[in-house]
Amino acid sequence: MRTHRLGHTTTEVTELGFGGGPLGGLFEPLDDDTAAQALTAARDAGIRYFAADVCEAHGVTVPQAAMAFPLRHPAVAGIVVGMRSAQEVRLNTAAFSAHVPAGLWSDLRDEGLLDERAPVDVAP
Repeated sequence: MRTHRLGHTTTEVTELGFGGGPLGGLFEPLDDDTAAQALTAARDAGIRYFAADVCEAHGVTVPQAAMAFPLRHPAVAGIVVGMRSAQEVRLNTAAFSAHVPAGLWSDLRDEGLLDERAPVDVAP
């Protein structure tokens, strides 16, 4: 699979990335076995662009990180998350309330999954 440089970094990532939102229950609950099978299939297909691995190492899902990250910037006062059902309201509220360790951001940057200019040392 072809690779490209990631943003302004020297990190090479595959053209095709793996969006991990559904693994964290973004649209509906997903059992761990099905999530693991999806990740294994992606790796077997040659995909090497994952943010879910780094998030998991910190006990965080990709949706939790995605909701927490913009709030680290001093110009951001809030975020809007689309929800289509009462179940999504409950899941997103739980994801939004999750603790995201500060070390996640620097690890994402170290892995080339977050731009080096991103504010990783800013308290939310």
